Amino acid sequence: MDQPEPILDDRYYQIIQLGDFYVSVIKDKKNTTKVIRELTERMPNKEFNYLKRVKSTNNKGDSLQVLLCPKDDVASINEVTLEAIIGEDSSILQYLGKPFLVKVPVTQPLTKKQHQEASLNWPCTFHEDKQITNLLSGKYFNDIEIEKIKKHMLKAVELAQISQRKQQEPIGAVIVDPTNDIIISASHDLRRGDHPLQHAVMICIDLVARSQGGGMWKLSDNDLVYNQDINTAISTENKTGPYLCTGYDLYVTQEPCSMCAMALVHSRINRVFYGSSHKEGALGSFYKIHTQKGLNHHYEVYKNTLSIECNKLYDQT
Repeated sequence: MDQPEPILDDRYYQIIQLGDFYVSVIKDKKNTTKVIRELTERMPNKEFNYLKRVKSTNNKGDSLQVLLCPKDDVASINEVTLEAIIGEDSSILQYLGKPFLVKVPVTQPLTKKQHQEASLNWPCTFHEDKQITNLLSGKYFNDIEIEKIKKHMLKAVELAQISQRKQQEPIGAVIVDPTNDIIISASHDLRRGDHPLQHAVMICIDLVARSQGGGMWKLSDNDLVYNQDINTAISTENKTGPYLCTGYDLYVTQEPCSMCAMALVHSRINRVFYGSSHKEGALGSFYKIHTQKGLNHHYEVYKNTLSIECNKLYDQT
């Protein structure tokens, strides 16, 4: 099985955008500290704090440009001068040349690739998120983890095949406690039966609730699984709080819809692995609900997990 592919926020894939900034040449590099100190006080550039203030324009480092401000900040000024940008009372005017425009990155680089791209125009600070780097490398999971992922997704595929034979949507789902690799619940789709909201993921979450003494639906299908002895399945060190799926992983054959994706937010799922994408899917294809900043919980999402086996389920429908 190939590595599951992470579905990250669009920010990690975007092309660096450039914008116009005014800069000036520092006439004598001995005055660089004075220039930077005053500009930092007068014009802190908080929105673009990833941009370094000074850029060397030759290999020797004896020709320096200093960043002043975005072009838009002085758009209302008829004649753009140092005095107009910095202030007539500035003590560093004598150290600087006439302001001119250059292109600089106006989106912050979040990956090594973006940082390399951005630095072609202006030097930027970059603090590497090693988890993101590993995810983008395509080698995030080790061989043991891959085998566990494969095992649980095969169970989801088996349930989807059962669902298909019952004339239901061929979707299977499994929720697992990764701390001990125990299945907490497993289900197939039932939306064509008594209740249109009985998607495989929704049933799986409801079965987790049943395993904890709750649950809303009275389900009698023998192919649905939930762990009745939940105390043996839950690591008390990792399972904390009032939420159903804290710390759990979901394996599902098809990309969840918006309803299911939000239910996973509310139940505090940890990770979602799915096999087949869907044009109206909410975790990568149409929406990326799990990356929305306004949500109070975010989970990891991986697609193309056993994609060949999962896609076969939907090629037949």
